[in-house]
Amino acid sequence: MATATATATTAYTPDDMRCLGRSVNSSAMRSWAIVMGEHGADLLVLFTTGDTVYRYSFRAWEDACAWDALREQSEEEDAYPVSWGQALHRFLKSGALLPIAA
Repeated sequence: MATATATATTAYTPDDMRCLGRSVNSSAMRSWAIVMGEHGADLLVLFTTGDTVYRYSFRAWEDACAWDALREQSEEEDAYPVSWGQALHRFLKSGALLPIAA
């Protein structure tokens, strides 16, 4: 997994997300980052509206890998563009992601 990681022991700010997060071309979110939490991988999301960093927990390491695979797909020239908002909704609906806190 090539995504930057950090230990998730403190709250993250929008400035942190600019350094740590992966900026995306999306109408829903500005950036996301996978960080290591106490019980596995977490996903931090900075949406396009507001400056709150939202935190979600991946159910399993394989789910974090599946999310990161979307990043790899989005970087391929011939690939269909990733809808990050739809991907987030799909992961939440399937239970692969669980909201933790804002």
